[in-house]
Amino acid sequence: MTVNAQRRERLTELLTNYGPIPFLIIDCRNAPWGGPSYVELPFEEVDDLVKSIHEDCLLMNIGCTDGIRGTDVVFFENGAGQEIRPEFCGPGILCQKLKLHTVSAL
Repeated sequence: MTVNAQRRERLTELLTNYGPIPFLIIDCRNAPWGGPSYVELPFEEVDDLVKSIHEDCLLMNIGCTDGIRGTDVVFFENGAGQEIRPEFCGPGILCQKLKLHTVSAL
């Protein structure tokens, strides 16, 4: 069984064996520590699989920045160098790095 077939099998198990799934966030695409590239596992394939099992599941693919194709909400990771294009029109979320700030007493 190929790695992508295993991923699809695990996703199918998650979507079919644990009751309603209201939303699903997919991350680690093209990550240096692993995760499939778009070519290996296109967003549209994941979207088709999720929607075929849970039609109303809100799918959020972090890293799907080319538009709304293959995701319900587009994530933009500024910490990873992604920028929102001026022509983008659709539901989107901005992911920022959180920084620890200390608050001094007055």
